[in-house]
Amino acid sequence: MKTVFFDLETTGVDFERSAVIQIGAILDVDGEEVDRIDIKLRPHEGANIDSKALAVTGLTIEDLMEDGSRFSPQQGYWAFMKFLGFRPSQRVTIPDRIHRAGYNILGFDNRFLEILGSRAGDNYTFAKFHWPGIDVASIACAGLRSYRGGMKDFKLMSVAKMLGLDTEGQAHDALFDVQVTRDLYYEIISRGL
Repeated sequence: MKTVFFDLETTGVDFERSAVIQIGAILDVDGEEVDRIDIKLRPHEGANIDSKALAVTGLTIEDLMEDGSRFSPQQGYWAFMKFLGFRPSQRVTIPDRIHRAGYNILGFDNRFLEILGSRAGDNYTFAKFHWPGIDVASIACAGLRSYRGGMKDFKLMSVAKMLGLDTEGQAHDALFDVQVTRDLYYEIISRGL
């Protein structure tokens, strides 16, 4: 079973106006990591850039606009699809589809990925994935429901710390966050939560 654990960093929470600026992903086959990718993107033309969102990532507008190694949104999207084994205008059949997993992807990342795909000329982003996706936040919520009342929040790092996982690193770096998400997923599964 092929699964991509992924996380996006954005310039805000407005799906239509904010930009995806980083895609972190780990490709997993039958529970084993087979590859990982860290794609950094420039914001799309006219993107809303919220200073609070940048503060969370530790980036500046100059970092986003002047770093020549960042992909355009279209290049970044297709680099991600190529990483997954897809190419433009490829007809995807059900056996080709990949499971996608992430923390709060159903409420956040999926919508941003769909819009990024549309901006890159791909109106069939989700034809490449099994529906609806594995939302590790939802799984954690179900498994930890008796603890929720005593938790200050249910953010990824808070939940991971509660279960004793290593959270030392750069939170809100997409690749780091996706590593913690994957670890959290397998921890929850192994505990039978």
